[in-house]
Parts: sequence; C-alpha cells; structure tokens
Amino acid sequence: MTDGPVVYHGVRTPGRLDVWRVHADDRRDLLSPRMDLRLCAPAGFDWGGEGGGERQLALALLADAIDDAAAVALHDIYAVEVISGLGADRWELSSVDVLAWASRTMEMQRR
Repeated sequence: MTDGPVVYHGVRTPGRLDVWRVHADDRRDLLSPRMDLRLCAPAGFDWGGEGGGERQLALALLADAIDDAAAVALHDIYAVEVISGLGADRWELSSVDVLAWASRTMEMQRR
C-alpha cells in the first residue's frame, strides 16, 4: 500500500515496459509486479490488451494503492475494465483513481 497519493506512469520503449510510481515530492521508483501474490505473467507487465501481463499490472496497481486481498479479488476485473484501455506507449493513473474504481466495484459486488 502506498504511503500517500502517487501517480503511476507506464512507459513502453523498444524491448521494455516500465511502470513508475511518482510521489508528491517527485521521488520515483518502479512498481513491483507483486508476483508473490499471484503469477499472472512471468514476463511481467503489459497493457492495452487482456492477457496475463495486463492482469499482472492490475494486481500490482491494486496491491500498491489498496491492499493485497483486494488486489487478488479484483485484479481480473480491473485488467478488463481499465488496463485493457490504456494507451499504447504511455499512460498515467493516480492512486486516487485506482481507489475510486475499487470502492465503486466493491460496492456493486455487495449489492
């Protein structure tokens, strides 16, 4: 879980996909793929489709923004609803947006 709001930046360059966590004080670090929670894609992250890499990214974002249990429960849905629609080479999401999506989704599941 993050230590305050962060903005996630995905960048695709030839042969490489990176997802950065940018903190309010402009510190940057790479997002962990959280393969300890679930191995969806041994090769790591991807976006813009509906494969294992998208599920791994969804899992990592949710675990970072919320918690591990929510990440495991919601990552398949998040991958389809959000990660599949991210831009080809660059994208940006805030942890606030991730939290809002998760809150809405969990509320709908309770109904």
